Amino acid sequence: MRFDAIVFDFFGTLVYNRPWGDEMNAAVAEALNVPVDGFLREWAKTAHARTTGAYPSVGDNIEQVCRTLGVAITPAQVERAVAIRLDYTRRNLRPKEGALELLRRLRAIGLKVGLLSNCTPEVPVVWREMPFSPLFDDAVFSCDVGMAKPQPEIFELAGRRLGTAAERCVYVADNVDGELGVALACGLYPVRLRPSEGEVLPKGADRWQGPIINSLLDLLHHLGPGPR
Repeated sequence: MRFDAIVFDFFGTLVYNRPWGDEMNAAVAEALNVPVDGFLREWAKTAHARTTGAYPSVGDNIEQVCRTLGVAITPAQVERAVAIRLDYTRRNLRPKEGALELLRRLRAIGLKVGLLSNCTPEVPVVWREMPFSPLFDDAVFSCDVGMAKPQPEIFELAGRRLGTAAERCVYVADNVDGELGVALACGLYPVRLRPSEGEVLPKGADRWQGPIINSLLDLLHHLGPGPR
């Protein structure tokens, strides 16, 4: 078989990528008693820093945004705001159809399985509660490692942590920010998963000219019977 490991993107690949961030952050703003429009604006400005681990916790990020807005908040309000974000995250991270079956079948044929996600600190917390997290050998979260896709270094890190050479690794994603092209340049075998019904096509995702699958289980057609 050509491959030893499969690395999956998270949002839009293993879980549905549907808009719920503004609704969540509006609820956070209301809990903090801060202007919703102002909070959404300043929160968006900290997105990259939040995704690459600049804040020790989501609570620290919330406090910083409120300081920028000139609003005093209490520890109890911060705790409530963090709880709202965790609750929204839990309710909206739903495995895509076929995800669990595919992961079990990949494990059954002896392949290592990894995750590579650009995300904020709530995701690693909720990840540990999800039904398919025990099926993974490793998970790389941008907020934990201080870098994010499409940086080449994070793709190289994912392969190293699985103990496999890049050319022996498949990367499955929806191609946000041209991530598949970067994965290819790093030596991985990239496969694009088309959006499910109700998902928004990421900007530029359809420019990918390499392998494409319509469902997660279609990935099995790209693989042989087992590792070498």
